[in-house]
Amino acid sequence: MPDPRGALAGSPSTAASGSPLQFILKVASRCNLNCSYCYVYNKGDNTWQSRPSLMPAAVFTAAVGRIRRFCQSSGQSVAQIVFHGGEPCLAGAARLKAWCREMRDGLRGVASPHLAIQTNGTLIDREWIEVFRDEGIRIGVSMDGPAAIHDAFRVDHQGRGSHAAVEEGLRRLLDAGLSPEVLSVVPLNGDGLRTYEYFRSLGIKRINFLLPDYTHETKRSAVADPRATPVADFLMPVVEKWCLEDWQETDVPLFRQIAELVLGGPSRWDQFGNGPMGIVCVEADGAIEGLDVLRVCGDGVAAVGLSVLQDAGAPRVWLGSQGKQVEVGAFLSEVERLDLADRLKALLARAVGQRRDTDNH
Repeated sequence: MPDPRGALAGSPSTAASGSPLQFILKVASRCNLNCSYCYVYNKGDNTWQSRPSLMPAAVFTAAVGRIRRFCQSSGQSVAQIVFHGGEPCLAGAARLKAWCREMRDGLRGVASPHLAIQTNGTLIDREWIEVFRDEGIRIGVSMDGPAAIHDAFRVDHQGRGSHAAVEEGLRRLLDAGLSPEVLSVVPLNGDGLRTYEYFRSLGIKRINFLLPDYTHETKRSAVADPRATPVADFLMPVVEKWCLEDWQETDVPLFRQIAELVLGGPSRWDQFGNGPMGIVCVEADGAIEGLDVLRVCGDGVAAVGLSVLQDAGAPRVWLGSQGKQVEVGAFLSEVERLDLADRLKALLARAVGQRRDTDNH
């Protein structure tokens, strides 16, 4: 399961001033891999089990309509659309091609769709490459490094490593003249420089790293010593290599974001800073979510009770940008807005109560 924080790898996930809202369409709720760290399937959330394997046509059409109304209401002229999952390639190349055409037709005269896909890379063949090229789809591939690192986490449902298939998919894309980006989860106690140099040896020009997903309650299960800094230990050799030798040739969005924040710039990702979220996720059943990685906090935590299949109603406030309210009513009706506020209040109250109980013990 690719992470929307890097969908497409390196794209902002918070609403910096002037940045368009991104729409993450979870067109497949199943995956042909079973990565041990996956926040969708292996972190305690089971909402995927009740969703259709693939997004039904009616849900996709409703999502296109919502996006169109959003862009009309907000004045957003560019719609960043990311096909996501699960594994979006399970939908099949012909179906995704038809979705691309439907999205363009549905947004015509209102907004220009910029299309992307985040995939595990195992299913890429000539048919997929033709679709990517014909439809102008940017490609992000999830890969954690050379086989010894990648196959420790990214396995199939029989426990077999997926590295060989992913590398083959990447090579096919590169041989076809396409420019895939790589999204890599930082492995605790991994070799960062080895991982980075491996990607560079493949000819990858855009490499993004994601922080592993833990909560305050679960992080000690992976890092027992509170003084340990395994993520920094992984990244620092890469920072030095990139800053001294590669920054002009290789894009590492994580490092650019940190540098921008240090210099007083805006927060563009949920991983750092505190900017308002700039993504909306639409699940295979039409459910609307914000940052779905919150699933690591418990079963159903990311759910807000909204759906593209509900009536959107009149324009309402959806996101704040740089402290200002933005009228975007295509995604929330009055009833939805009030219901969402109540749900968020209840969630915060529960979290505060749990923290107090922990402190009292």
